[in-house]
Amino acid sequence: MALTAGALLALGATGAQASVSGARPNATPECGSYCFELSSLILGPRMVENAVVPGDTGSGGRIGVPATLSLATNIAPDEDFTETSIGPASDFCGVRGGFPKYSYICIHYAADPVFEADWAPFGVESGLCLGLAPHPFAGERVTLRYCGVSVRTLWLSDTAHGTDAYGAWYTPWINGGERNFSHPLVLTIAPGGRRPANQLKVEREDLYNGVTPDTQEFTITTGPVP
Repeated sequence: MALTAGALLALGATGAQASVSGARPNATPECGSYCFELSSLILGPRMVENAVVPGDTGSGGRIGVPATLSLATNIAPDEDFTETSIGPASDFCGVRGGFPKYSYICIHYAADPVFEADWAPFGVESGLCLGLAPHPFAGERVTLRYCGVSVRTLWLSDTAHGTDAYGAWYTPWINGGERNFSHPLVLTIAPGGRRPANQLKVEREDLYNGVTPDTQEFTITTGPVP
């Protein structure tokens, strides 16, 4: 049986908030304090997650819409996301539809917090979360997927490889659908580019002397709109 959104929430909401800061984000007034912003170390806190929905007013959206980082405002509903903290990774170990009990994630990241990012234009949760398609691969774009259906919309904060910057704690984010035992797929920003620009992707975690590049370090900011 697939994990439902309700089942995910029921598994626990007490995970550590290691990569969450308390700064004031940008969001539409309708989303307000319910919203959060995801930003990267390489682009800084003013560039936040965005669901690129060409020609849409924020009331629609669909599976497969790509995610980017764009300049933060408080008038763009495509930037409105609500964050669900649903416990440590251990809550999903051995659960049907979750992580295999003896998987690399359960052995090495069991205590790390897990999140879902639900696109919520004007504060209305869409049920579409940032995630990956079946059979994730390096270089895949992060897109909108149904929340709570699979571990591919879950993101684990790799707290062991975090860094402090801009007054916030930045960490790599491991996708829950990863099965590689040593180089997991992590959220990665490819700065620049076109169609669209600043796309969010997943790549293999790139460690150099135990440190990941700035392109693989992200933080969450929560709080009311400015």
